[in-house]
Amino acid sequence: MSTERFDRLENRFDGVDKQLVEHGVRFDRIEDRLDGVEKQMVEHGMRFDRIEKQLAEHDARFDRIEKMFNNRFDQLERMISGLIAQVALQNQKIDYALSEIQKLHGQHGRLSQRVAHLESNGFRVEQVERRQDNHAARLDKVEVEVAVLQEEPQRVPVETAS
Repeated sequence: MSTERFDRLENRFDGVDKQLVEHGVRFDRIEDRLDGVEKQMVEHGMRFDRIEKQLAEHDARFDRIEKMFNNRFDQLERMISGLIAQVALQNQKIDYALSEIQKLHGQHGRLSQRVAHLESNGFRVEQVERRQDNHAARLDKVEVEVAVLQEEPQRVPVETAS
């Protein structure tokens, strides 16, 4: 081979060798970058695992809060039903007391008429007056009870939350 050709080949070889060195340097940089990316992926994976764990904890906490809310809501619902029943019972008592007052008013009126009739006929007025006073006292007592029932606030025992 001629030296000139050999020199050209050697120059070419040197160029290829130089390119290989440059490619090797680039390859090393790419490898370093890939290592960095891989390291970041591991860090992101660990962060993702922590976030996943926190989400599971938050889900469990939410479930507990939801259960507590549902229990409290059910408890309040029962309390309201109890209040409604007590109000209905108080209303029944008031209605009964009012009907008793009407009966007593009727009896009082009839007794007044009988007293007037008996007085005009000369019967024992004292005994009739005593009966009339007793009926009037009973009427007053029932009227007071009705007034108390109507003014009394609806008292309901409050259940404590468990």
